Amino acid sequence: MLVQGQKGPHIDYLLKVMNSVFEPFAVTSNKEIYINDLDEDEQKFHIIYVSTTVFKGFLTDIVTRFKPHIEYKNGAPPPKAKLRPNRLQYIKFDKTVKIDDREFVDHFNEGPYDYDIGPNKTATIEHRFNCWVGAEEPNRHSAKRFVQKLTVVVKNDLPDRIISVDGIHGCVQNRENLLRPGESLEIVNGKDIEPAEHVYEFRVRLIDAKVPAH
Repeated sequence: MLVQGQKGPHIDYLLKVMNSVFEPFAVTSNKEIYINDLDEDEQKFHIIYVSTTVFKGFLTDIVTRFKPHIEYKNGAPPPKAKLRPNRLQYIKFDKTVKIDDREFVDHFNEGPYDYDIGPNKTATIEHRFNCWVGAEEPNRHSAKRFVQKLTVVVKNDLPDRIISVDGIHGCVQNRENLLRPGESLEIVNGKDIEPAEHVYEFRVRLIDAKVPAH
């Protein structure tokens, strides 16, 4: 429809230029964060982070080429008393594993990778990692591309401790959220988010009171 069936070097050049300008946007980006361990001596939480993002080209009737790049930084080294290392468990492009299970100290930086979205198609990129984060340290998210819908859910999987998830900046709902063991809460539900370094920020605090284990 865009080039109406035309072919030739001039069309190839046009498509190349357009691909360099019109990167894809995220239709949906869903983040799930599970807090499942605690080191009280070093005041660190262990988290599992799962991200699923669906991309689509602005120009749907041509191939969209883009360079996915996944980065995490400012994590915490594992506590001395714990045997759980920080691990990037996988990065998947449309269910195909690109990166599979590697350890990291306090950050990882994967990509950019060359990837194509076919005409009238979407691309789904997933990644999962587990790591330690300092209590009350900022957890921030940056968006490199336009996002139509962004959601973030935090779940407290600690067996007997209450935590508080405090929204500090951006599109975080409810500035202070108490989560009892087993409870979860959608802390971000944002729409039409433009690329920015600081889309949202939240911090996790331990509440002193213990609750009976079930």
